Amino acid sequence: MKFKIYLILHLIFQTSFLFPNEKLKFSADFAESYIENNLKIKVFKDNVKIIDKDKILFTDLAKYLQDSNKVILSGNVKMFNQLDTLSCNELIIFQNNNKRYEALGNVIFNRKSTIIKSEKLLYFTDSEQIEAFGNVYLKNENNEIYGQSLKINYKNNKVSEINMFDEVNLINKKFFLFKDNNLPQLLEDNMTSNILLIYFDENESIDSIKLIGMAQANFNAISDSLLKGYNNVSGDTILIRIKDDELTNMFVKGGAIGSFQPDKKNENLLYNISYNAEEISYDLENELTYLVESAKVVYGETTLEGGEINADLKTNIVESKISKSIIPSVKTGNESPTFGHYMKFNLYYETGTIEQGYNKIDMGIFQGDSFITDKNEDIYIENGVFTSCDIEEPHYHFESNIMKVDNKNNQIIARPMRLYIQDFPLITLPFAVLPNSNQNRKSGFIMPSFGHSKNNGTWIEDLGYYYAPNDYYDIITYLDFYDRSKVKLDSKINYKKTYGNNWYNYNYYGHFQINNFINELNPSNNDFINLFDNEKSTTKYSSKFAHNQDFGNNQFIRLKYEYYNFENLSDVVENNARIRLDQKEISQIYYSKSWDNSSLSIGASSFRNLILPEPDYENQLRDYKKVDYPSVNFQYNNPLLFGKTDKWFGNTKLSYNLSHFNESISYSKKSTWQCQDQNGLITSDLNSEQCLQDNNIWEGECFDSDYNQLSQIVSQEECLSSNNIWILDWVKNGISNQSNPSLENKLTIKIPFNFLYFNINPNIVISEQWSLDGISKIKAKKRQGSLGINLQTNIYGTINSSLIFRKIQTFRHIITPSINTIYISKNQLISGSYDDFNQTRFNINDDLINNYSLISSFNINNRLQAKILNEDNELYKREILTYNFYTSYNWDTKLFNALMSSISLKDKAGGEYLRLNIEQSFYRKDSNEFLNGLPRLVGMSTSISRNFGYTINSDEYSESETNQKLNKQNLWDASFGFTLTAKYDLQKKWDLEYSTLSLNSNIRLTNSWLMKNNFYINMVDLEINSYEAEFIRSLHCWDFSFFMKPIGYNQGFGLKISISEPNLQSLKVTQSSRVRGNNW
Repeated sequence: MKFKIYLILHLIFQTSFLFPNEKLKFSADFAESYIENNLKIKVFKDNVKIIDKDKILFTDLAKYLQDSNKVILSGNVKMFNQLDTLSCNELIIFQNNNKRYEALGNVIFNRKSTIIKSEKLLYFTDSEQIEAFGNVYLKNENNEIYGQSLKINYKNNKVSEINMFDEVNLINKKFFLFKDNNLPQLLEDNMTSNILLIYFDENESIDSIKLIGMAQANFNAISDSLLKGYNNVSGDTILIRIKDDELTNMFVKGGAIGSFQPDKKNENLLYNISYNAEEISYDLENELTYLVESAKVVYGETTLEGGEINADLKTNIVESKISKSIIPSVKTGNESPTFGHYMKFNLYYETGTIEQGYNKIDMGIFQGDSFITDKNEDIYIENGVFTSCDIEEPHYHFESNIMKVDNKNNQIIARPMRLYIQDFPLITLPFAVLPNSNQNRKSGFIMPSFGHSKNNGTWIEDLGYYYAPNDYYDIITYLDFYDRSKVKLDSKINYKKTYGNNWYNYNYYGHFQINNFINELNPSNNDFINLFDNEKSTTKYSSKFAHNQDFGNNQFIRLKYEYYNFENLSDVVENNARIRLDQKEISQIYYSKSWDNSSLSIGASSFRNLILPEPDYENQLRDYKKVDYPSVNFQYNNPLLFGKTDKWFGNTKLSYNLSHFNESISYSKKSTWQCQDQNGLITSDLNSEQCLQDNNIWEGECFDSDYNQLSQIVSQEECLSSNNIWILDWVKNGISNQSNPSLENKLTIKIPFNFLYFNINPNIVISEQWSLDGISKIKAKKRQGSLGINLQTNIYGTINSSLIFRKIQTFRHIITPSINTIYISKNQLISGSYDDFNQTRFNINDDLINNYSLISSFNINNRLQAKILNEDNELYKREILTYNFYTSYNWDTKLFNALMSSISLKDKAGGEYLRLNIEQSFYRKDSNEFLNGLPRLVGMSTSISRNFGYTINSDEYSESETNQKLNKQNLWDASFGFTLTAKYDLQKKWDLEYSTLSLNSNIRLTNSWLMKNNFYINMVDLEINSYEAEFIRSLHCWDFSFFMKPIGYNQGFGLKISISEPNLQSLKVTQSSRVRGNNW
C-alpha cells in the first residue's frame, strides 16, 4: 500500500527552498513533498528555477529524489551559464561523484559559435566533457557534421577534441573571392567515414582531421585565388592537416582511389584525372601529389602506371619512377604499354620522355634509349630497335638511330634502317617506311593456304584482304583458286553506327555479302582455260543483305534479303554445319514499336527451301516456297488487371491481340521422271528408252550399247561414268495454296492463384475472326470462345546417399503432375457463310462447325538430381535423369489418346546423351476395348550421342640453381563420339536410321610437332567415311600446318603458313580454310 505524506504550500508570492550542502537552490510557484516506496520526493511546479553554482535551469516541473541525489526536470527545460545554453524536453541532474546533466528529446546545445542537436546529450559539469547520441548534428562556423554519436573534450573551457561515430558526414562551406569573379562564390568540401576525429589547437582552431573506415573526401583545389578543380579521394584512412582554416596536407592509406575534375575555366587540363595507389599524399599548398606503391594515373586515354608517381599541378608535370620492383609503364587507349626506367610527361602540351624504353606498339616490339611522345600521339625513339619476335634475343630485328611511329599515317619511319638476322647485319637502307597501325582493326593481306585434291586439283584458298578504314565499316574478301574446277570469291561489307544525334541514325548496323560466287567448269571439262567460256562453265552465286536500325529504345526496323541464283544448295559444298542445317532462302522486313503495355508490328516475309528430300513416288507434291504479304499485329497486355492487391485474384492478367493477316501464297514442286546426262544436266524431252539406249554396259568388261567391247576401258567406274540416268526429280508446279486476307480479335483473361500446395490457372479466351475481301471489306464474321483451367503442383523428395556413395551426397526427386482441361465452344456465325473462311487462316472443318470440344490432358514430369563432390571436393548440382508421361482424354468420344513417355539421361554439362521415346495405347488393337493390364506398346524410338575423352601426360623435371619445377605436357589426348538414331515399330521392329562413330586424337610427336587425327566411321556399313590428319608446328615467329585427307570425299592435302612479321602486313584472321573451302 502506498503511503504518502503531503506538504502543500499554496503561496501567492514566490517561495524559495535551499537544500542541504547548498548545492542546488530551488524556487517555484507550487511545491509538495511525499514518500513513495520509501523514497522521499519533492515536487516543484510552475516557473521552476534551479541554481546550480554558475548554472541556472528553468522548467515547468521538477522532481527531486533526495535519497538518490537525482533531480528530474521535464517540460520546456532550459539551462544557461556564462558559456553554454541548453534546451530539451527532459533533463536529469545527477548529484553524485560523476556529476552530470542528461538531456533527452529535441536537445539543442550552444557554446559560443558551436551548436549541437541530438536526441540525447550528456553534460559533464566537472570533467569538461560532452557526449551526444542519436541523429547528432554539430555546426561550428563553416563546418557541419552529421553522425550517430558524438564526444567533445574541453580543456580550460576550450574545445580540444571532437569525435564523431557511425555514418559520419562532414561538410565545410566557405565563400571565396576569385580573380575571375567579382562576386563571392560558395564552395563546399564534403567528407564521409565511419569514424571522425577532429583535433584543435589552443585557439580552438582545427589542427587536423582524421577519417577512419570507408573514408572519402571531396574537396576543391584552389591556388592563387583561382579554382583549379574538384578532387575526390577514398581509402581506409584519411588524415588532413589544416592551417589558418585552409587544407594544407592530406594523407590517404589503404587502397586509395581518387579523381580530379578540372574546373571549366582551367585551360591547363583538358580531361579528368583518375588515380589510385596503396598510399596517396597531397601537398595542397604547393599542389603536389605523391602516389606510392602500385600507382596508376589515367588522363584522357593515357594510362600511366609505376611503383611511385608524382604530379605537380602547378607545372602540369607527372613523373613515374621504379619502386618496389614495379617498372613504370604508359599506354594510350587499348594499345600495348610502353615500359621504361623513368618517365616524365607534360599534361598541358601532352608530350613526354621515357628513359630506356620498351614498347609493343600494335604491330611489333620497340626498344630505345628514350621515347618522346607528342600531343598527336606520335612517338620518337632514339637508338631504336623494332621486331615482332618477343623473346629476349629475337630471331630478327631492325635498328635505327632515329625512329618515328607516325600515328596519323599508320607508319614507322626510320633513318637509317638496318635489318639484323640474329646478330648478323643483313641489309642497310638510308631510310625506310614500314606500315603500322595504332588501331585494333588493321587493314592487310590474309595469308592463303596451298594444296592438292583429287577432284579440284592444285588449289590456293583464303587468299584475302581485310580493309578497315575507320570504326564504321570494314570489308573482307577471299579468293579461292582450283586449277581443275573453279574460281570462288567471297566478300562481305560490314557497317555500324551507334548512338547518333538524330532519331534516324540513333543506332544502325548491317552487312552486304556476296557468298559463294563460283565460276565452275562443267563436269566433263577440267581445262582451266575454259573457265570463262559460258558454254563450258557455270556461274553460281548468292547474295545477302541485312540492315538493322533502331530509332530509339522502343522502335526499330529489321530488313533481311537473301538471293540464290541456283535451286539446290547441295550443288555448292558448304563445310559449315550451321548452313547445312539451315539451307533456306529467307527475306523479311518488319517494323516494331512498343509502349509500356502494348506493341505494334508490321511485317512481310518470303521463304524458299533450297534442298528437298528425294521424291518417294511419281507426281508427289511438296511445298518449297511461301510469300507472306504485309501483315499487322497489335498486342495489349495488362499484367495486373485489378492493380496491386493481396487478394486471390490479384494476379489477374488481361491481354488483347489484333492480327491482320494479308494474302499468303505457297508454291510447290512435283516429282517426275527425267533424263540426266553424265554432266548432271536434265533433258526433259526424252523417254526412259531414249534416255538409256546409248549407255555402256559393265559385265566384268566394258561394252557399248551395241555390245561392242571397249578394251581401252578397264574399270567399272570409267565404263559407266558417261551413262545417262533415268531419275525421279522435282520440277516447279506453280501455286499450291493461296490464303486470302483475314483478321482476328482475341481477348484473353488469366487468373492464376495458389491454393494449398497447388498452382491453379483458369483462363478465358474470346476470339472473333473476319474473312476480308481485299484489305478492309468484311465478307464474313464468326466468333468462338474457350474456357480452360490448369492445375499443377510440385512434390519433392531427397535421399541422403553419402553413406552408400562417397561422392554422391544427396539424391533429389522432383515430381510435377499437372492436369489441363479446355473447353472450346462451337463456332458462331455472325455474318456471311462458313465457306467464306475456306481460303483463309481460319478454315473450318465441316465436322467441327456445329460441335464443341472438351479435352483434358494429363502430365507427370519426373526429374532426378544429385549433389556430387568434384575433384576439388566441392559440391555441384547435376541433372541425372528425366522421365515424363503425357496423355489426354476426349470427353466427347470418351476415349484416351496414346500414352507418350520419354526417358532422357543427362551428362555433366546438362546435355542429353540418351533419349528413349515410347508410344503406348490403353486399348486393344483395332478396338476401343480397354486393356486389363499394362498399356500396349505401339512404337519406340531412341537416340544416343555420347563423347568420351582421355589424356596421357608426360612429366618433365626441370632443375636449375634458383628453382626446381615439374612441368606436365599432354603427350596424347583423344575423344570418342558415338551417335545412334533408331526407330522401333511392331512390323519392322528395330530400324537403324543413322549411326556414326567419331575418333579424334592429338598426338605430340616431339616437343615441337603436334599431329591431329579425325576419323568418321559409319556404323551401319562399318566403313570409314572420312579420315583427316594435320601436322602442326608453331615456331616463334610463324605457324606451320600441313593437312591431308587420304580417305573420304575430295581426297588431297594442303599447306598453310601464318607469318607474324608486321612489315609484311600479313594478318592471321580467325577463320579456317576448312570452314570456308570445299576441300574439307
